[in-house]
Amino acid sequence: MMKSVSALIAAVVFSATSMGVYALEIERVSHAPAQFIPTKGKFTNINFALSEKADVELKVFDDRDKLVRRIARKDLAAGEQTIPWSGQDEAGHTVPAEAYRYTLTANTTVEHDLSDLTGGETVRSKILWNSDKMQFEYSLDKPSRVLIRVGLENHGPLMATIRNWVPRQAGSHIERWDGKDASGELDLSKHPKLVVSMRAYTLSQNTILVGPEPNQVSFIRAMTWPSESRKVKKKPVKRMIAAQQQSAETRGDYLVNLNLPEGLKTDKHGVPIVTGHIPVMLDVDEKHRTIALNRRSETVFYIDGQFTFENEVGFLPMAWMLDTTHLNNGEHFLSVNLRGYEGNFGLATRKIIVQHPRTSKVP
Repeated sequence: MMKSVSALIAAVVFSATSMGVYALEIERVSHAPAQFIPTKGKFTNINFALSEKADVELKVFDDRDKLVRRIARKDLAAGEQTIPWSGQDEAGHTVPAEAYRYTLTANTTVEHDLSDLTGGETVRSKILWNSDKMQFEYSLDKPSRVLIRVGLENHGPLMATIRNWVPRQAGSHIERWDGKDASGELDLSKHPKLVVSMRAYTLSQNTILVGPEPNQVSFIRAMTWPSESRKVKKKPVKRMIAAQQQSAETRGDYLVNLNLPEGLKTDKHGVPIVTGHIPVMLDVDEKHRTIALNRRSETVFYIDGQFTFENEVGFLPMAWMLDTTHLNNGEHFLSVNLRGYEGNFGLATRKIIVQHPRTSKVP
């Protein structure tokens, strides 16, 4: 890091000595490599310079700002120093593949923490869906968190979240996709109306990427050491639909449950056969229900990708009466989007077979 930048953000404390007043500083902080897989012999070095002798503590936090590792060094001399981190948590276990932030503290009073001072910038990047290779292709100028979604054009439904704010290093990237919607009901890989969207924001400069690139966000399940959270230094002005301002637990999209009445006849593949007016029940799994209820949302239903019904006030559980009388006999797809006002989506699709009474043969 350039000294001019470091001087701007370095924490400084003044102390009286016989020589006058001096400043203890942590400068020229960097880490390398920026990403590593914690196998035997693999680690990253946190490099920095001290203006004078000091005790230094390195702390590593996950994206929830929860402490995962603490490394203390006593009586480090003034000048260039290095503290390695092997990707282990306080219990000696390898941390999940994810992005982690680190802080440095000297003599318990001088702290260097870029978590709230850097990153969080919106990223503009083109993304291409290669249906022949079944992969998305894009590039990033800086390490970022990435959201990739697919939906249908002409104001159609969001059908799947391919990557849900996962961390990615700078450079070119390929993301594999099986072509299925979120519920696995529909193959969209060569759908003529497929629309791909990507959102991303930059990670702070003190971010270390650990492990191979993950396909989902993961955290340590059980922290057996004393709990500690990183102290936020600067809170940005609240913005709507800003994932970088949301907590890791509430950021991103989720599945919803789209249930039909029990006892319906099905075809040989287990697809429900419906006719007339059928009640549809919408709910969210227990893990995400509180998140959904605490945010304003609206519920939108689609049939075969076409808008059908909207409830501008989302509530759970929700019952909606599906009218199949205007649908042709045969296979149809019922989709729902629970649109959160903060940019989070709940989504699901159900395949149904419409068979009106005059038709005796099951498709």
